[in-house]
Amino acid sequence: MCENETHVYNSRRKNGGVWRRRECPNCLTRFSTFETILCNTLDEYVQKRIQNKKS
Repeated sequence: MCENETHVYNSRRKNGGVWRRRECPNCLTRFSTFETILCNTLDEYVQKRIQNKKS
Protein backbone atom coordinates (compact mmCIF):
# COMPACT_ATOMS: atom_id res chain seq x y z
CA MET A 1 0.00 0.00 0.00
CA CYS A 2 1.29 3.47 -0.85
CA GLU A 3 0.23 5.22 2.45
CA ASN A 4 -2.00 7.87 0.82
CA GLU A 5 -5.37 9.04 2.17
CA THR A 6 -7.99 6.32 1.81
CA HIS A 7 -11.64 6.45 0.83
CA VAL A 8 -14.35 4.67 2.86
CA TYR A 9 -16.79 3.02 0.48
CA ASN A 10 -18.69 0.80 2.93
CA SER A 11 -19.37 1.21 6.66
CA ARG A 12 -21.45 -0.81 9.15
CA ARG A 13 -21.97 -0.93 12.90
CA LYS A 14 -20.83 -4.26 14.25
CA ASN A 15 -20.05 -5.69 17.72
CA GLY A 16 -19.81 -2.38 19.55
CA GLY A 17 -17.74 -0.66 16.87
CA VAL A 18 -17.71 0.35 13.22
CA TRP A 19 -16.46 -1.88 10.43
CA ARG A 20 -15.22 0.08 7.39
CA ARG A 21 -14.15 -1.04 3.95
CA ARG A 22 -11.49 1.32 2.57
CA GLU A 23 -9.73 1.84 -0.74
CA CYS A 24 -6.60 3.77 -1.69
CA PRO A 25 -7.45 5.92 -4.74
CA ASN A 26 -3.81 5.91 -5.85
CA CYS A 27 -2.93 2.18 -5.89
CA LEU A 28 -6.51 0.79 -5.64
CA THR A 29 -5.62 -1.44 -2.67
CA ARG A 30 -8.67 -2.40 -0.59
CA PHE A 31 -8.69 -3.30 3.08
CA SER A 32 -10.98 -3.44 6.13
CA THR A 33 -10.71 -1.65 9.45
CA PHE A 34 -12.62 -2.12 12.68
CA GLU A 35 -12.89 0.99 14.86
CA THR A 36 -14.01 1.28 18.47
CA ILE A 37 -14.38 4.33 20.67
CA LEU A 38 -12.57 4.36 24.00
CA CYS A 39 -13.52 7.21 26.27
CA ASN A 40 -13.09 6.68 30.00
CA THR A 41 -13.61 10.37 30.78
CA LEU A 42 -17.13 10.34 29.36
CA ASP A 43 -17.94 7.15 31.24
CA GLU A 44 -16.84 8.70 34.54
CA TYR A 45 -18.85 11.84 33.78
CA VAL A 46 -21.98 9.85 33.03
CA GLN A 47 -21.55 7.76 36.19
CA LYS A 48 -21.22 10.91 38.34
CA ARG A 49 -24.36 12.41 36.78
CA ILE A 50 -26.33 9.24 37.48
CA GLN A 51 -25.12 9.17 41.10
CA ASN A 52 -26.06 12.82 41.58
CA LYS A 53 -29.59 12.22 40.25
CA LYS A 54 -30.10 9.29 42.64
CA SER A 55 -29.24 11.36 45.74
